[in-house]
Amino acid sequence: MLVRVAANDAALIGRALDAGADGIIVPLVSTVADAREAVAASRYPPHGERSWGPLHGSRPVHRPGSDGGTHAVPLCSVMIETTAALDAVEAIAAAPGVDMIFVGPFDLSLALGTDVDGLLAAGERTAPLPRIVQACSAAGIPAGAYAGTPERAALLAAAGFQWIAATTDTALLELGAQTLQQRMFADQDVNRTRTLPAQGTPAHTP
Repeated sequence: MLVRVAANDAALIGRALDAGADGIIVPLVSTVADAREAVAASRYPPHGERSWGPLHGSRPVHRPGSDGGTHAVPLCSVMIETTAALDAVEAIAAAPGVDMIFVGPFDLSLALGTDVDGLLAAGERTAPLPRIVQACSAAGIPAGAYAGTPERAALLAAAGFQWIAATTDTALLELGAQTLQQRMFADQDVNRTRTLPAQGTPAHTP
């Protein structure tokens, strides 16, 4: 379970992790320095500066020393949403402790003067999304992104993204309701096809 915190703030990051999150997604990380701050806030010493303060009733996911000195946990993901972040994406992806790059396509497309569909359609190697995927691949970390719709999720997967938020909880409810309606109407159409006589043929009940 990952939590997208409201800001690159040590108190907010620590609170989300103390509540039991497996990791955090930090928005508006535009520089390597920003990325280092996010990593430090999510790691206990000696890997970072996070304090030990679990919330009452929280699940003890990560305690001090739980990384065993081999891999710093929990997962720290940073969001690429600005032109400055895109310019520095290779260095941000390679920053120690950054476990995943997560693209915010709406803010990134706004910063680049395009729209989300235009951002997704740009497939040349130097385009923003392919560049981000390449940077993650070179750093040995996953590339993630927010899609918002199943259709955009499919496009992001085809572009090489591995962690994708296909939609939101509220949108998922709406999609489920639409599917239910479609199935209901489809069943009605099938039943009508079975019971209505063909045109010009008298009705007959077996």
